[in-house]
Amino acid sequence: SNITEISINGMSDIFKVINASGEKILHYDYCHFVEDDNFVFSNSLTYLLNTLEKSKKYSAVVGGSFIYDEKNYKILNNYRLPSLVSENSLQRLKYYASHSGLTYYSIFRSKEFMKICSKVAKISDDNMSELAFNLIASIRCKIKFCNVLFLAREYPRPKVYNVPQSLDWLTNKQFSSELNNLIKVLNEELGPIVNFSN
Repeated sequence: SNITEISINGMSDIFKVINASGEKILHYDYCHFVEDDNFVFSNSLTYLLNTLEKSKKYSAVVGGSFIYDEKNYKILNNYRLPSLVSENSLQRLKYYASHSGLTYYSIFRSKEFMKICSKVAKISDDNMSELAFNLIASIRCKIKFCNVLFLAREYPRPKVYNVPQSLDWLTNKQFSSELNNLIKVLNEELGPIVNFSN
C-alpha cells in the first residue's frame, strides 16, 4: 500500500517518510526496502521469508544481487551482503566493515527495521543516511545470507540516485554538521555495547 504522497528528493527523505509511517509498517511482520528501479525475484522473496519464519535468531535475511546493463542485458557486477551472525555487535560491525554490502536490501522483521529507521531519520544527508542504515543494521542485527538470486539493479541508475562527486560532497556546507549527526547516532548505538564490554 502507498505510505505517503510526500515528495522524495533523496535517500534521507525516504528514511524520514518510513519513520513517520511506522504504525502502518508495523501492521506487517516483515518489510523489504527497495528502490523503484530494483527487480526482486519472487521465488527468492518467498524463500527468504520462510527462512526468517523458521529461525527467530535472525532479524534479517538476504540473497545475492547483481547489476546489469539493460541495453545488452550484460551482468556488470555481482554483490552480496555477508552473513552477520556473531552474537557480538562489535564483531558484526567489524566483519561488515571488511566485506560491506547493502543491508537495507534485506528482508527485515518490521520492528527491528523501524528501530533502525528511527535513528537514521535524524540524518539529512542522503549518502550519510544510507551509510547510517548499513552500519546500524550491522550493529543491531544478525543477518543471514542465503545463496539464492534475489535482486537486480539496472545500470546506469536514474539521475536521482547518482552519487555525488566526492569533492562536491566533502566541501558541501552541511557536510560537517551531518557527519556530527552520524557520529552521534552511531555513539547512541555503540555506547552501551562498548561500556558493557569494558
